[in-house]
Amino acid sequence: MADAQLSMQQLVQRRRSAALVARSAERESFRANFDIPPGDARHRFLFHVHGTTGIGKTYLIGEFEQIARERGALTACVDDRAASSVPEALAVISRQFAEQGRRLKELERLLEAHRERRHEAETAALAALDPAPGGPSAGSMTVARAGLVGLGLVPGIGAFTGAIDPTQLAQGADRLRSGLRAR
Repeated sequence: MADAQLSMQQLVQRRRSAALVARSAERESFRANFDIPPGDARHRFLFHVHGTTGIGKTYLIGEFEQIARERGALTACVDDRAASSVPEALAVISRQFAEQGRRLKELERLLEAHRERRHEAETAALAALDPAPGGPSAGSMTVARAGLVGLGLVPGIGAFTGAIDPTQLAQGADRLRSGLRAR
């Protein structure tokens, strides 16, 4: 009868907690670890949570985080849904620390510099693939230069390769390629 007065959310929470009875030892071990000084050999710096799908690992980690915050610890939780790279994971951690009143200004500065450099590199890579109007493509320039170096090694012809402009040669190759694509 008492269950009828509980909300659906409260019932779900109660059942989840009941299902984690087997994990009560892990929760108590985690909680007790805060009372052991870090210099003590019994202090644990790592709690490894593992098991098959659906047994409540994520829920247990959430409980660990709640226990740690209750004890005044700074916490952050990152998974592959929140971040797919190290810089993204660091940004999530930085954001979560800031929400707890602890900004990591130097990390924020380094992450911003990383984003700027990455943007510059991506822009440069795109520019190399898509040349400016009238300019030759990067691939054509590379082939033209390599071809002229090779021709420079041929006796009798090598003396004349210095008179050929690799940019004009590359532009000609681009025009030829465009003409062949149009057919």
